[in-house]
Amino acid sequence: MSEDDQSEYYKWRCLIALAHVDGRLMRDEQEFLKAHIQENAPEALQPRLMDEMTEDMFGPKKDVDIYFHQISRPQDRVDLLKMAYDLFWADGNLDQTEKAAFDFIIEEIKQDDESFSVLKQSVESWGGGGLTEVLKGYLD
Repeated sequence: MSEDDQSEYYKWRCLIALAHVDGRLMRDEQEFLKAHIQENAPEALQPRLMDEMTEDMFGPKKDVDIYFHQISRPQDRVDLLKMAYDLFWADGNLDQTEKAAFDFIIEEIKQDDESFSVLKQSVESWGGGGLTEVLKGYLD
């Protein structure tokens, strides 16, 4: 697997792990993951990711930091942040453990100049919305 493919894989694997940080997987979160993987993940990765999502329902892996640190491309880190925000709000509630995971991702992005630059550029192109408003406090 190339480094780019590995980064892409771990972006998605980390998202699956993030779905379990609050100790429960709500139906809305599960549906979000399934749809998001089917619509956006590379076709070659989809079967593996769907199997891992199903496996995690019965034995969740909460190695978010380990998975995150395997994401080498700055754009993949920023994509994960955006997907995590959408995942966490899929059930209409952001609890403290989800917020802590979100803060972890932002802090990791901020520590890498290239990732932080990609984040700033991405926020400008997102055109507003909840995530853009949330990130203003982190980017100022």
